Amino acid sequence: MSPTTNVLILGATGKNDCSASVFVSLLSQVTLAEAFYFVLLSDLKVTALVRSADKAQKLKTIIHDANVVEGTPADASLLKELLKDTDVIIDTYSSDDMYQATGKKTEVIHVSGAFMIADDARGMDVPSKVYDDADVEEMANIPEERLHRNVDLEFLKAETEGYITVYLVIPAAVFGDVSTALVDAGIQKSNAAVFTLSIRPVFTFKGVVATIGEGRNRWSIVHIDDLTDLMMIIFDKVLKKEHVPHGKEGYYFAENGEIAARRVVEIAAQTYKTIRGEDAQKIEKRPLTKAELDIFFPGEMARANTRCVGTRGRKLGWAPTRGVEAAEKWVEETSRAIALSQ
Repeated sequence: MSPTTNVLILGATGKNDCSASVFVSLLSQVTLAEAFYFVLLSDLKVTALVRSADKAQKLKTIIHDANVVEGTPADASLLKELLKDTDVIIDTYSSDDMYQATGKKTEVIHVSGAFMIADDARGMDVPSKVYDDADVEEMANIPEERLHRNVDLEFLKAETEGYITVYLVIPAAVFGDVSTALVDAGIQKSNAAVFTLSIRPVFTFKGVVATIGEGRNRWSIVHIDDLTDLMMIIFDKVLKKEHVPHGKEGYYFAENGEIAARRVVEIAAQTYKTIRGEDAQKIEKRPLTKAELDIFFPGEMARANTRCVGTRGRKLGWAPTRGVEAAEKWVEETSRAIALSQ
């Protein structure tokens, strides 16, 4: 790498839960280089590619150290210019053509998604597979037609062809509130999509435990801060030129336990009833109708088992601290806020 390490973040203010958190974390390291465990951070230059002109301006106002460029990875000429001196790319945008724009080999940390391991449970209690990111053969055999998989395969192909070195981070169902200046400014989004989608019917139907099928499908979970920590650990080790498994051996599931979809909905319904002063023990439970499914859960979102084990990240020293108990508490707090706002 060059004396100044140039980092390009794609999707720094987008829908991906960890994108802006990683961006803020990197910039905080530039500011607090003396106090943090990173090395050579005084020589770290971070650039964010942002689609919205309004968000770009807000970023420059809030974080004076930010080098913000307005545009999208779909703009080949802009991307080619940005990549000229880039050493590390953190991609939370789901771009699959960046490697074609650079003439030098670049380190890429790409955020994928756990729906590539989704089955067809449809909320039912069916035998389900638990994927381990350390099982190279198992990961290689994930079908190409799975969501996100085609993009990941493009990155792997690019590494094989010598364009990049890629590290594929796969977040499980993300929960937790993001607390950054970017959230306060309306730049960063905090969506926890799987969780928030699953509890929406509770408030529409006034406390009914309305589930996909029986709600028996299970999701591996991860707190947003633990996910960000994993991203930063990988980045740190890449920066220090330590050995970090990559390519076909470079999958990193971010997970810390698992929860059943039904449990999430039950917590929301009990919280709703309690806030309303109703009997939380008398709750109607039913599956969503097909028409309701089409409204609340377009596509396969939240209908499947997505179960995984993050062995590789833990081998790098990642130690997530927030698991099922924290997830349940977060669902309760989120449900309480929604119920009180109605």
